[in-house]
Amino acid sequence: MLKKSVIFTSAVLLVSAGAFFGKNESSALNASTFIVQGASTEAIAKYVEEVGGKTIHAHTLIDALTVELTSSQKQNMMAANPLLRFFKDSAVEVNGFMNVAASGKLEYSSSKNTIKWGLVNLTANEIYIESVKVMYPPENGLLTEAKLGNKKVKMNGSKSTQVIEHGSGYTNITLLKKEPIKVKAQKDIGITLEFDSLTSQLNSDYEIVVSLSDGEEIVLSPGQDEQTTAQADAQTTNAQIIYKPDNAQVEVNSINIASSKMELEKISINWPTQNNGITKLEVNGNKIYDQDQLSTNELFYVNEAVNIKRNDSISVKVEFDELYSVTDSDYSFTLYFTDGSAQTLAASQKVSLVVDAPNTFYPSVVNADMAHNRDITGAGVTVAIIDTGINQFEYLSEGVESDERQIYTHTITFDENTEELIDPIEDVNGHGSHIASIIGNSGKVEGYTSSVKSYKGIAPDADMLIVKAFNKYGEASYSEILQAIEYVVDNKDALNIKVLNLSFSATPTSYYWDDPINLAVMRAWQAGIFVVAAVGNKGPEAMTVGVPGNNPYILTTGAVSDNYTPGNVSDDFVTRFSSAGPTIEGFPKPEIVAPGGHIQGLMHEKSYIVDTYGIYTRAADDTGIEDSENEWSDESYHEKYFALSGSSQSTAIISGVAALMLQNDPSLSPDDIKCKLMVTARLAVNDNDELAFSIFQQGSGLVDAIAAIDSEVSGCGNTGLDINKELHEDANFVGPVQYDEDTGEFFIPNIPELNWNGAYTSAQLWGNTRFMSNAQLWGNTRFMSDAQLWGNTRFMSDAQLWGNTRFMSDSQLWGNARMRSDSQLWGNRTFESSAQLWGNRNIFNASTIETSSDLDAMFGSDTNMFNINWVAQE
Repeated sequence: MLKKSVIFTSAVLLVSAGAFFGKNESSALNASTFIVQGASTEAIAKYVEEVGGKTIHAHTLIDALTVELTSSQKQNMMAANPLLRFFKDSAVEVNGFMNVAASGKLEYSSSKNTIKWGLVNLTANEIYIESVKVMYPPENGLLTEAKLGNKKVKMNGSKSTQVIEHGSGYTNITLLKKEPIKVKAQKDIGITLEFDSLTSQLNSDYEIVVSLSDGEEIVLSPGQDEQTTAQADAQTTNAQIIYKPDNAQVEVNSINIASSKMELEKISINWPTQNNGITKLEVNGNKIYDQDQLSTNELFYVNEAVNIKRNDSISVKVEFDELYSVTDSDYSFTLYFTDGSAQTLAASQKVSLVVDAPNTFYPSVVNADMAHNRDITGAGVTVAIIDTGINQFEYLSEGVESDERQIYTHTITFDENTEELIDPIEDVNGHGSHIASIIGNSGKVEGYTSSVKSYKGIAPDADMLIVKAFNKYGEASYSEILQAIEYVVDNKDALNIKVLNLSFSATPTSYYWDDPINLAVMRAWQAGIFVVAAVGNKGPEAMTVGVPGNNPYILTTGAVSDNYTPGNVSDDFVTRFSSAGPTIEGFPKPEIVAPGGHIQGLMHEKSYIVDTYGIYTRAADDTGIEDSENEWSDESYHEKYFALSGSSQSTAIISGVAALMLQNDPSLSPDDIKCKLMVTARLAVNDNDELAFSIFQQGSGLVDAIAAIDSEVSGCGNTGLDINKELHEDANFVGPVQYDEDTGEFFIPNIPELNWNGAYTSAQLWGNTRFMSNAQLWGNTRFMSDAQLWGNTRFMSDAQLWGNTRFMSDSQLWGNARMRSDSQLWGNRTFESSAQLWGNRNIFNASTIETSSDLDAMFGSDTNMFNINWVAQE
C-alpha cells in the first residue's frame, strides 16, 4: 500500500512534433517495415506515395520515415531513387537477460560417478545444441557417458552424429547437423556426465561450455563450493527462496516429489557465517528448533513426526540473528526422510526476491553515499528512461523530499490484442521499474546514523521521465526507439531533461554513422542531453558491443559483478556476459564500468520477468501475469526487491551518478560529464601495475561518483570527434584501435601495453588488485592530429561505399573466430613507469575519413582494421 497518493504526472500532452499515422491501419499484403533515410522526409513521403506504400511514422530527429512496402514497391523506389537508404525495422531488446541460462547448480552422485547440470530455454523458439565442452580434474579419468536430455552420446564417436575429442581433463563433444539436440521453447534440458571416477565434488574444479546453433555460449561458472558430501546423493527439487530482512527470515517453498507420503527425520542447512546463528526453524508450521545455533552447516533432528504427503507443499522457515546475505547461492537446504531418501531444495530462480532490502550496496560501492551525505541527491535534474514502463512503488513516486519529485510518463507502445496504447505506469515486464529504482529509489539505507545518510538508489531526488517503448516481453522496434528518443528531445526543455538512460541494445548491422538509432542519440547529445547506453550482454568475446553502445560520442557502460560479496569491492570482477570492444570502427568500448551483478531493484512480483525468468519449473497452480484483472491494482504494489544482472543495471547506476553531477553543477555539458567520469574512474590493476582487465573490458575503470562530482578537469570529452561536422557536414570518424591478424591481438599504435587478444578467463578477478585513483588511462597518451593514422579524410554523402551489397539482419559481423577462455591476456607484459599512461587527463583522439578510397585502403589492410562480413543496407 502507498502511504499517500502517487505523484505521477502525465506528459502525454507534450506531443512530439512528428506526424504519427498509427499502427492500426491495415497493412499491404506481404509488406515489410523499413526506415527509409534520404534528403528530406517530404521527398521520401512523396516517393512512398508514388509506389503505393504506407507511411507509419515521420521522424523528426533524422531525415527518415518508417514505412510499409511490398518487395516490388521497395524495388521500384530503389530504382527511381538510388541514393535512398533502406534500413530494416529491426528488433531491439532490453538488456539484463540471456536467452538461455543455467537451470541449477551442479549435482553430484558418488555412487554413480556422475555430475548433473541443466539449461533452460527462455525464448519463444526452439534452440539447438551444437557442442559441449567439459573441463574436469584429470584424476576423474575419461568421460565415459554423456546424456543431453534424452539423447545418449556415444563416447567412441560417430561419423554420422558426433565427434568426440578427449584430452587430459577435458572432453569436446561436437554434434553434427544431422542430429542436433533440440530444446523446446520455455523448456529445460538436463545434462548428465559420467566419469571413470568422481574424485572431486568442488564446483570450481569443473567447467561446462554449451554452444548453441545461433552462436551463443552458455558457460557454467565455477561459483562457490557450497555443495556438501551429505547432499551429494539427494534428489533435487526446484524451490523459491523469499528473504524477509525486517525479521531476519528466509523462507523456502517447494513440493514433495516422492511417490508417497514421507516422514521427515532431519534437515541440513548451510548459511553465511555473517548471519551468525539460527534462532528459529519451522517445517510446514512445525517447530524444529528455537535456540541459538552457532555453526553454519548443521543437521537439525525432528523431535515430533512431520509427515508430508505426495505433491504437498514444503515450507521451510528459518530465522537468523541477522540477515547479511540475500543471495540464493549462499544457502542450501536438504531434507532427510525416515526411509533413507533425501531431497535438496535448490533455488530455481534467476532473480532473487527480497521483501524489503535493508541495503542495496551499489550506492556505497560507487561512493554515491558520500554525495548523499552532502545533500547531493539529483534534485532538480530529470532523467529520461526509455524502457518497459514503471510501477507505482512508494520509493519511486516519492523523493527524499516527498512533495518535490515529479514522475512524467509517456507511451508509444500498443497492446497487441486491443491495439490501444498501453498505460506506461503498467510495467508488466518489470525491467523499467528495476532500472528506475536503481536510479531513483528514495528508500533510506538502514544502519546509517542520523548524521550520516544514504539511500537505496543513486539519485533519490531526481525527477524521471518514463517513456514506454518496449512491450511486456522487453521487445521494441527501431522505429519505436526512434519515436521515444524524439519525444525526449522534443520535451527536454519543458521537463528539464539532462540525462537519457538507454538500457537496451541491438546487433549492429552497419557502421555507427549509418544506424538510425545512433543518429538519433547523436542528435540528443548535440541537444545537451547526456546519453548513457549499455554495452550489451553478448560477452565475453571482443567486438560484441551493441547499438547504441557502439556510438563513440555517448558513454557506454559495462558490468562488474560483486562476486556475492556486496560489501567488498576487492574481489569484484568484470562479468563474463558484459560485451567487450573495440567497435568495428576502432573505438575502445565500454568507456566505464559499474556494478551490474545481483543488483537489487523494485519490480512487481507478477511481472513477466519474475514469472518467466524467476522459476524454471513452474508450479502447477502458477497463475501467470494475465489471469487476474485486479493484480495490477495499487493494493498489490508492495516494496519487493529482485536481484537482476546485466549491463542495463550498470547503465542505470551511471545515469544516477550523472544526475548527482548535474545537481552539483548544472552548467556541465555532456562532453564535460563524460570527461569527468572517465578521468576519475578507478582502473583495476594488480600489484605490478598491470591491467587486471583489458581497456576493451573495463574502459577507464569503475565509476567513482564523489570523485567525478569534485573533479575540476575539463576539455577531455570526445577529443578528436566533432559532432557538428558528423551531423551536418557528412564527416565520419574512426578510432585508434587496430587488429593484427598474425598475432590475433587488438592494439593501439605505439602503446603495446594495451594489446589484447580478446580472451576472458574466469580467474580474472579484481582479486589482489588495487584501484589507482590517478590511473587515468586516457591520460598523457594522446593521438596527435598530425599522426593521421587513417588520413585526414571523410565520407562523401554520395559515395557508393559498398556497391550493390546490403546489410543482412542475421549477418555475422566478425566471422566465426572464437576467443579461447584459457589464454593469457597480457603474458609477461608490464607497464613501464616511463610510459606515463596515467597522465594529463586527455582522451584518445579519433581520425576523420573523407573518401571512399581511403576507407577501402583502411579496411583492406591485414593489420589496419577488422574483417567485416556484413553486407550493406541498400
